[in-house]
Amino acid sequence: MKAGLIYSFGAPEVIKISEIGAPQLRPGCVLIKVLSSSINLMDFELRKGAFKNNFGNEFPLVLGYDIAGIIVENGAGATKFEIGDPVFCRLNDSTPGAYAQFAVVPEETIALKPSNISFYEASTIPMAGLTALQALRDMAGLKEGQSVLINGATTGIGHFAVQIANVFGAEVTAVCNLKHQNLIDELNPHEIIDINSDWFNMKGQYDVVFDLEGNNNFLKSMHLMKSDGVYLANQYYKTDTFHSFISIIIPGNNPKAVLTIPSGKDLEILAALVKTDMLIPWVEAVFPLDAITHAHNFAETTSYKGKIAIDIGD
Repeated sequence: MKAGLIYSFGAPEVIKISEIGAPQLRPGCVLIKVLSSSINLMDFELRKGAFKNNFGNEFPLVLGYDIAGIIVENGAGATKFEIGDPVFCRLNDSTPGAYAQFAVVPEETIALKPSNISFYEASTIPMAGLTALQALRDMAGLKEGQSVLINGATTGIGHFAVQIANVFGAEVTAVCNLKHQNLIDELNPHEIIDINSDWFNMKGQYDVVFDLEGNNNFLKSMHLMKSDGVYLANQYYKTDTFHSFISIIIPGNNPKAVLTIPSGKDLEILAALVKTDMLIPWVEAVFPLDAITHAHNFAETTSYKGKIAIDIGD
């Protein structure tokens, strides 16, 4: 099968398109013909070597975590899905492999693809959508009537977070680049703030601050939160250092580095929202797998909105 993989860590140019053997089906898993994937921050960090202590020199290493495709075979004990079912899923952190024509995935991490969206759109949801849902629901405990500020509201995770917070009945303040006004208007937050303004100096009493831009913004966010407010940051690859440091910086608050897990049940929740148009994925661009190096360069150097999909092809 064709796959986008690396033989060493580095810049986007280390990604090669190669022919490799198809993965072996395991009990409790299904074999998926991958039709589309999408790009996540974690793909960049894996490619650059941020997780080399986890993967060592296990090359070649197929990149990618998001999958939308069709089930072509069930392993022993896998009975939830039928051959031909359209599905979507997020691979485990330790087992990337979505930039390939086939993938073997535990059936409990999979959900049926919503019928009202394309495979491209579906492939943009798993990692970013699960991150937004699990962070706001499980880590922040966001409730109806609470206030949440989302810094980076038009990013991949951010545009899902705004929509999910709206579903929860929260009052959403979206901090974003106003050149993405067409997307932010569709997301319909309660308030929009220009990310290029001096917004860190405003007074606020937010129950939750969800920082998707990073750059040590937590230092500037202390006065924006209630004394028992929750600060969330998508800094998963620096979790230990980040969590220890921020806990000292913001005593009395509840800082958390966001970590998410694959979950078929949570994908079913997101799929139900998609079916009722309460969650709409924004696909900024679609690149073929053969142009994956260009796709990574584009994603790392361009201020784009929403997500970038990868057409895996036949």
